[in-house]
Amino acid sequence: MDEDQVAETPWYEHVIPRGRHNLLNILVELSRLFEQKGESFIIIGAFSLLIRGVLTYTVLWDLDLLLKDKESMDKFIEAPKSPEVEIEHLDEKLMVGKTISSLHTAWRFTGNWLSVDYILLPGDFDFYRANPEEEITLKSKVTFEEKSYRLNLPVAAPWDMIVKKLLSPRFERELESRDSLSVDVRHVFHLLSKYGDAPAFWERVAKKAAYLKQSHQVKGNLLRFFSLKDEIGYGQMNLDENLAGMVSAL
Repeated sequence: MDEDQVAETPWYEHVIPRGRHNLLNILVELSRLFEQKGESFIIIGAFSLLIRGVLTYTVLWDLDLLLKDKESMDKFIEAPKSPEVEIEHLDEKLMVGKTISSLHTAWRFTGNWLSVDYILLPGDFDFYRANPEEEITLKSKVTFEEKSYRLNLPVAAPWDMIVKKLLSPRFERELESRDSLSVDVRHVFHLLSKYGDAPAFWERVAKKAAYLKQSHQVKGNLLRFFSLKDEIGYGQMNLDENLAGMVSAL
């Protein structure tokens, strides 16, 4: 998105009104930190899909910041922040799991607190960063209630998000349960709705699935989604000849 580009429906309209100023101020602060520290983090998760215009519904959004490693996380934590922002660490220390480590925090400039999670996923930072810089750096100027907010943020690319969604164990469980309200299945549906007819999107999906050596699994889970779409409430998603050809080429 170009810096002065204005979307028809601003993404922040899908943020609860009382949280909009706070969220925008936090994004400005993260933009400042990104400009100072370079590649220290990248925004992943549902919010990355909201700010890119993929998701268009209102929920209580939070931020997932993926960092390269523990050293990068420590540097991010220690980096001087705006004196106007309050940050509370909800975990006493980094919570280390089998496949993911996280530190749960809450940020606030005004109003309600916003959940901001610092996340470590082995190998994922390099996966998300393996794109041209201009494709994952989102620059925009948001004007809300006569105040302008300049954003310059590293945000996960949509083709990376769909690859990760299709490979997640939760996505497979959601398909098996036929749960129409499931999170990952819903995100895959919205990604397909926005980009499904774009050959360039599928070229990137194929490239990044191959990067992970998971092309067969990505293709298989995607075809399974289409085979079950009527049962899980997404019958309106048509697998036409053009789309079927792009999926088959994965």
